[in-house]
Amino acid sequence: MKYFFIILLFLSSVVRADSQSLEPLDNYISKNGLKDPVARIYVYNRCTALFIMFTVQAKNQKDAESIKFTNIARQAYMTMAVASASSTSDAFKNPDEALKQNQELVKKLEKIYQDYAEKQMDLGKDLFEDRLIGGDTNICSQIYKTLQKK
Repeated sequence: MKYFFIILLFLSSVVRADSQSLEPLDNYISKNGLKDPVARIYVYNRCTALFIMFTVQAKNQKDAESIKFTNIARQAYMTMAVASASSTSDAFKNPDEALKQNQELVKKLEKIYQDYAEKQMDLGKDLFEDRLIGGDTNICSQIYKTLQKK
């Protein structure tokens, strides 16, 4: 029950976030680690949102590389979503409300990532060299590979 209230407070603060206050995952993990269930769930949700953004961005591309990338991103976001749901179920005695909060958070985070990515692209910047998008992509890719091995 203690974790339920902590995650609700945490999620409500993140919901108000925008890309200017969205901390790169390497910083977040350095401060919070991944052992705490709330921190782990948040990171999984961030990764889910990031991979969804990539799937949405690449879905209209028809070249072979984009199709391959879209498929990988889709597999990654589904893996992250399952990991988040599993961690939530393990951390809470009654996880239904927390799972709903997770879904809302992922939607909001995906929008934050999408808005940020559009601004960066409008400025002609390479997203994969950007600290937020590129850095988070590296972190999430490493987590995804680790989850695949389990």
